[in-house]
Amino acid sequence: MLESVWDNAAQKQLGRLSRAETQPVQPFNELLSSERRSLLQDFWQPPDDVPRREFMFKSHAQLNDEAFLKLANDLKQNALVKHLIASHNSLSFSEFSKAGVMDLLKTNHEIGWLVFGHNEIRDEGALVLAEALRENRGAKHLVLSHNYIADDGLVALLDAILAHPVLESLFIAHNSLGSTALEHCKHFLESLPPDSSFKRLDLSGHSFSDYTLLTRLKDLCQRRGVRLIL
Repeated sequence: MLESVWDNAAQKQLGRLSRAETQPVQPFNELLSSERRSLLQDFWQPPDDVPRREFMFKSHAQLNDEAFLKLANDLKQNALVKHLIASHNSLSFSEFSKAGVMDLLKTNHEIGWLVFGHNEIRDEGALVLAEALRENRGAKHLVLSHNYIADDGLVALLDAILAHPVLESLFIAHNSLGSTALEHCKHFLESLPPDSSFKRLDLSGHSFSDYTLLTRLKDLCQRRGVRLIL
């Protein structure tokens, strides 16, 4: 889901990787506060006013869990990278890579954006990420759209976010959430502490049929100051 911040076609996005952007662009830090739906679709690259050294781009890089272990090791002590973009790969965060994921998030507290959309994370990987988040105090935006994550994975992530000191956003659109997902989200929102930093939940791309619960969830989000994206 955050993979095409601009209103241009994907082909134009790719072209931007090889040439400088000349037209005015919206500052990256303002993207999530915008009401424009296009800014919440697919994140590809940041505006030019953000230093490139702050980004680690590994989208469409054929990353698997083995390659991620090396990447995690390189990033552990890297205080420059603020945004890790590793969408459109083959990451699953299985038991094989669990130690690497845990070590990275436990050691590096500088990375604020973790963009893992369009991978193969599923519930198993979501459980690994949730456990790793409990050792982290720097992640602010977690993007897990298009990853086949079901209700068990969602529950683990929400429980971890409750204990996280600064995480603001969970993008879990277009996954495999089922009939109990809304109830879990409701319980999560009711459990948020008054001073929680959490303010954005993206559940779009799912066919929820319990409209009564949906209405209650929307009301609860409004009261808690959480932006719900459906």
